[in-house]
Amino acid sequence: MALRLRPLRDDELPAFIDRTRAAYEADLVAQAGLRPAEAAQKTLDDWSRLLPDGSVPPGNDLYAIEDEDSGERVGDLWLAERDNDVGEKTLFVYSIEITPQSASAVRRCCCSRTRCAGAACRRRT
Repeated sequence: MALRLRPLRDDELPAFIDRTRAAYEADLVAQAGLRPAEAAQKTLDDWSRLLPDGSVPPGNDLYAIEDEDSGERVGDLWLAERDNDVGEKTLFVYSIEITPQSASAVRRCCCSRTRCAGAACRRRT
């Protein structure tokens, strides 16, 4: 399986936000040890800053990851340009998600994933 990126369409954004918000909130409980109410508040605060009013701010890029041959969507990628600790611009990966039914096929194409993410970085420069 070879992968390609395409920009997320406007009609795909609400479902992407809902899915990633829910996963983020669940991770805050499971991985960071927050209580559910704390995780819900932190998610609300963070998402209000990261994707204000459900829109994608400048410097953020959202992509659908597709099987190059079939066109099937197998995941999503969220990249953002941010300042690092010394004030230099850097590319940050907020999220890379692969659908469960595609995970084993995507794992087998590790090199393609790397090329896929590299293509996104090259598009930004």
